[in-house]
Amino acid sequence: MINAAHEAREDKLISNGKPAHAVYLLNKFLASAERSVRIYTGKLSRVFDGVLAYGDPELARSAIQFLQKENSSLSIMIAEDPDVEDGQSIKDHPLLTAISKAAIRGSVNVSRGNPDDLEGFNYHFIVMDEEAARVEYDTDKVQAFVNFGYAETGARLARLFDAYQRNSTPLLSLPAAS
Repeated sequence: MINAAHEAREDKLISNGKPAHAVYLLNKFLASAERSVRIYTGKLSRVFDGVLAYGDPELARSAIQFLQKENSSLSIMIAEDPDVEDGQSIKDHPLLTAISKAAIRGSVNVSRGNPDDLEGFNYHFIVMDEEAARVEYDTDKVQAFVNFGYAETGARLARLFDAYQRNSTPLLSLPAAS
């Protein structure tokens, strides 16, 4: 069902909520995005409920492949402290370390959301090219939906992300390789 909806860019809400679903869909978004992927998440969890999440090497490969497209943009905003070992910084996160070692033609920006802006905003989401989105509407129970033909809402979520990002604290910027 997911693959068919993805291929058709179908405007259909598909329920999904397991951590493995989130990783699978993020890989899908990165594999098919042309211009941009925006991610708003908690702490860029390396592992979530026993599932490799943002620490998954396959996810890093998908991100690098996406970022090899000219002028591509991966923007990540986290709500909490990043999931790294004690004493490490965000640049030591496995996803960002892998990207920083690659010859990318796009850019990566990671920021920490302003708690005042995000108070009461309990959603996590991923937006691909302002046309597809995965939204976790209950982050405690990991209840979510995805829609691959979601242009109006995708554009709205992208604008919301951009507005929150303007007030966020920059943590890491990886420009395109020269």
